[in-house]
Amino acid sequence: MITDVKTLSLNESNNKISLSTNWRLAPPVHYYIEKFKLDYIETNNIDTDKNRGEELSYVFRKDINEKEVEVLFSYPESETLLVRKKAPYK
Repeated sequence: MITDVKTLSLNESNNKISLSTNWRLAPPVHYYIEKFKLDYIETNNIDTDKNRGEELSYVFRKDINEKEVEVLFSYPESETLLVRKKAPYK
């Protein structure tokens, strides 16, 4: 997942990435952010269960309505997803 976030940050014009996740996934996410010195990943709301405007969310598949988000990456082994909110229709 961290590798995919790194790839996304390189493709975005703004290299800062805002990421949220729930409390069960927060410890490993924090670990890899520290281990690889990924200071461009902003994690102010990382322990929240709901995406409150963050660009990306790392969630368990069972905890989210996939119709409300754009699934960027799927991780079958852990049954998790890296998602972002769908853009509103204009």
